[in-house]
Amino acid sequence: MSGSDLTRYGAVGVSEAARYRKRFADAGWSVAIHNDYRLDGEPMTFWLFTKPLASSACRESGWFVKGEGASDEEALRQAWAALEAFKTRD
Repeated sequence: MSGSDLTRYGAVGVSEAARYRKRFADAGWSVAIHNDYRLDGEPMTFWLFTKPLASSACRESGWFVKGEGASDEEALRQAWAALEAFKTRD
């Protein structure tokens, strides 16, 4: 996140994970799945966000991004990076 994003999303006393969740919500994305689990005994977390297509009357139409990692922060950072990459693709 840039410095202005940290200020905008309340950096003081708020976790990085909470700031990412707010960014997704502010951009119109919803949490579809959040799962904490263990892989070979190591804690992992998975996040899936969805956003419906504005032009579609079909509930099944829309976009998704996901992130997975050893912490919420890592997984949410990965999901946000996937969203940014998607927005800039040709």
